[in-house]
Amino acid sequence: MSGARRLIFLAGGLVILIISFYGYFLNTGRPGLPPGLDPARIIRVENLDIKNPREIAFALVGKSPGENARVAWKAPDGRIEEAVVTLVPYYAPGTIPLVFLAVGLLSFILGAFVYFLGPGDTRSHIFYWLSLCFGAAVIINGELYSLQKSWLSIVPGILYLACYALVFPLLLHFSLTFVRKKISWEKVPIYLSALVFVIPFEFLFLKSVLKRDLSPYRFYFSHFFIFRLYVILMISMAVALLIIGHRKSSSSAEKIRINWILYGLFLGVMPFLIFYQLPEILGFRPWLSEEISSLFFIFVPAALAIAILKYRLFDIHLIIKRSLAYSLLSLLIVSVYFLIVQVVGGLFSRFFTVGKNFLSIIGILAAAAAFQPLREKVQTLVDRTFYRTSFDYKNISLDFARRAGEILEVRELAGLLHRTITDSLPVEKLGLALTRTGQAGQNTYLEEISLGEPLDKLRFELSGSLASHRLLGEPASVQLGEGLDFSQEKLLAGLGWALVMVFPLKSGDWSCLVALGPKKSGTRFNDQDLEFLTRLGEAFMASLEKIRLQGEVIYERATAEKLAELNRLKTEFISTVSHELRTPLSSLQVLAEVLHSGKVRDGRKKEEVLGLMEDECRRLSHLLHNILDFGRIELGTKTFVLRRTEVNPVLEEVFRLFAPRLEKEGFASRLELPREPVYIEADPDALKQALVNLIDNAIKYSTENREIELSLRADSSEVWIQVRDRGMGISPEDREKIFDSFYRGQEALSVNPQGVGLGLKIVKHIMEAHRGRIELESEPGAGSTFSLIFPRP
Repeated sequence: MSGARRLIFLAGGLVILIISFYGYFLNTGRPGLPPGLDPARIIRVENLDIKNPREIAFALVGKSPGENARVAWKAPDGRIEEAVVTLVPYYAPGTIPLVFLAVGLLSFILGAFVYFLGPGDTRSHIFYWLSLCFGAAVIINGELYSLQKSWLSIVPGILYLACYALVFPLLLHFSLTFVRKKISWEKVPIYLSALVFVIPFEFLFLKSVLKRDLSPYRFYFSHFFIFRLYVILMISMAVALLIIGHRKSSSSAEKIRINWILYGLFLGVMPFLIFYQLPEILGFRPWLSEEISSLFFIFVPAALAIAILKYRLFDIHLIIKRSLAYSLLSLLIVSVYFLIVQVVGGLFSRFFTVGKNFLSIIGILAAAAAFQPLREKVQTLVDRTFYRTSFDYKNISLDFARRAGEILEVRELAGLLHRTITDSLPVEKLGLALTRTGQAGQNTYLEEISLGEPLDKLRFELSGSLASHRLLGEPASVQLGEGLDFSQEKLLAGLGWALVMVFPLKSGDWSCLVALGPKKSGTRFNDQDLEFLTRLGEAFMASLEKIRLQGEVIYERATAEKLAELNRLKTEFISTVSHELRTPLSSLQVLAEVLHSGKVRDGRKKEEVLGLMEDECRRLSHLLHNILDFGRIELGTKTFVLRRTEVNPVLEEVFRLFAPRLEKEGFASRLELPREPVYIEADPDALKQALVNLIDNAIKYSTENREIELSLRADSSEVWIQVRDRGMGISPEDREKIFDSFYRGQEALSVNPQGVGLGLKIVKHIMEAHRGRIELESEPGAGSTFSLIFPRP
C-alpha cells in the first residue's frame, strides 16, 4: 500500500474512533422519561406532538437528566393528562451502553489487528473498514441519542447514519472475496447502493435537527422500511456468497473460517433481523426492542476473533498470553449473561407484570450459582481452543487422507500435501521435493517434483539418508520427542530449517523430502505437531504407492489393449491388402487370357483391353507405393530431398495424369493456376504423391456430383494447394480420425472404396516433413476441400 493511502486509512480510522467515543460519552447522558410513563401513550412532549414513541427522543434533544419537561399522555380511560416531569437517565448505570462499548471496542481492535498485522490484501482492507463502521454504529447506537445542546453533538449522528448504511455493502464485498479473489467492477454498484440511502438520510436528519422540525424526520422514518428491506437483502446475499465460497473451497481450513463467519452472522445479526427489523417491516410491534436485539451483535466480533486468532483468517500468527485470553472470554461471557437477562426481562414484561428489581435479584442469584464452576470451564475452553493445537489435526488428517485417495496424479497429490501443511501449520518457509529414478532402455533417468522453497542443497547433503524413514530436527525449534534425530542440527540451522521429514516409498521408487522452517508463532514444534506431520506423511506415501500401482495396472491394461488392437489391425491390413492386390491381379490375368486366346482381333478392342490392363497396373503400382511408403514411415527411414521447386508444372503434370480417368468416369475437372510462377522448398516426387492420394480419394468418394478442382494460390508467407470435390463429405467426428492409419468413417465404408486407408496418413507425414500442414473443410453431402499449406521460402 502506498504511503498516502496508508495515511488516509489511519486518519480515517482515528477520526471514526474519536467521534464514536464522543458519541458514547454523549449517549450515557441521554435523557429519558421517568418510570411509570408508557411511551406508547405519550401524545406530546414540550411543544411537539408525538405520533410514534421514537419521536420522544427527538423531542428531548437538548435536554439532560434532571431537567424538567412538560409531557401529555392519554390515560387508559381516554382522558388526556399533562404534567411537568423530571427527566431521568435513559440507561441505568453500567448497563446496555457498556455492552455496546465492549462490542464496538472489540470490532475496532480486530480491525486494527488485521490492518497492522495482516497481509495487506483487498480482503484485509475491506475488513478494516467493515470493523470500523460496525463498531461506530454499535457504540453510537442511534442518530438522535447523542444529541445535546452543543452543535458538535450532531457529528456522531452524521457518522452513525453513514456507518450504518455502509456496513452492509462492506459485508457483501467482504463475502465476495471468498468467491472471487480479484474484484473489479462489482464493488462500484455495491457502494453506490449505500449512497442512495446515506445522502437523503443525512439531509433529512440535518434538516430536522437544525430546524427542530419533526416533519422531515417523520418522512425519513415512514420510508425507513425500504432501508430495512435493503438490509435484509444485503445480508442474505452476503450469506449466500459465503455458502458458495464454502462449497467452492478445496481447503478444509478455509471452510472452517467461513463457518465461523457464518456463526457470527447467524447468532449476532439474525436475531436483530428476526426480532426487530422484520416485525417493523410487517407493521407489528417488535418482539424485542432495538437496544436488546442489538445486544446480540456481541457474537459477531466474538466469532470473527475465533476465525482470525485460531483459524488464521488473514494469515496472522500471534502468541496471546493465557491471562489475556481468560479475561477476554470472561468479558464475553459476562456480556452474554447480561444479554440473556435483558432478553428474558423484555419477554417477561410483554406477558407478565414483573418488576425490574425482581428480575435483577433473580439474575444475581443465577450468576452466583453459575459463575463459580464457569470460571474453570472458561480456562479449560481457552486451553483447548487456543493453546492445545492451532487446528483440529485429527480432522484435517482424515480429510487429507480422504482427498488424497481420490487423486490419480503425483504432482496434484504433492500440491495437496503442500497446501495442507501451509494452511494448518504456519511456518516461515516450507519446501517439498519428490524424486524418482527410473530405467528407460539402457539409460537411467531422474524425475523430480519440487514445490515451495528449493531443497537441492539439503537433498545433496542428505543424499545418503534418503533411503529410510527419518525425522530430523533442530533443537532450538523442535521439542525433544521420541524418534527425533538431531544428528544434523548444524546442517539444518545453517540452511534455516527447523524440521525435515524423509519418507521413502515402500517399493523404493519415489522418495519424499519435506522441510519446514521455524513456526511463525515463535514456538517450538511439539509432539502433536510431529504426530500430525507424520500422519500426513504416511497418508501421502500410501496414496503415492496406490497411484504407482494404479499406473502399473493401467499401463498393463493399455499395453494389452494396444497389442489386441495391433493384432486386429494387422489382420485387417493383411485381409485388405490381399483383397486389393487380388482384384487387379485377377483382372490382369483375365485380360491377358483374353488377349492370348486370340478372341479379340479388332484393333480398337485390343487397344481398349490394353488400356484396362494399364489402369490395373497403375492402380496396383499406386497401392504398392503407399504400402511401402507407410512401412518406411513407421520405421523412420522415409527420406525427402527438399529443393527449390516450381509448383505450377507439378500441378499440371498431376492434372494431366488424371485427365483420362476423370473424363472416363464423367468428372468435370478444373485446374486454376496463377500466371506468375510459385516456388517452394519441396521434394517434387513427394508433392506429386500427396496430390495423387488426394485426387484419388476425391474420385473414390464422389458418387453423384462429380466435380473436382485443383487450385494454387500464394501470399507473402504461405502457398496453398487445394483439392476440392463435391462428393459425400466428412462428418465432424471423423475429421481428425481420417488421418490415422487404416481408418475409414462409416459413410466411406458404405461406398466400399478401393485402397487400404493409408493415403491421408502419408499425406500428413509429407506435410509435416515439409514444415507445412494440411487443413480440411468439409460438410456432409456437400463435398470436401483439402488444403496443403507450405511456408514460402
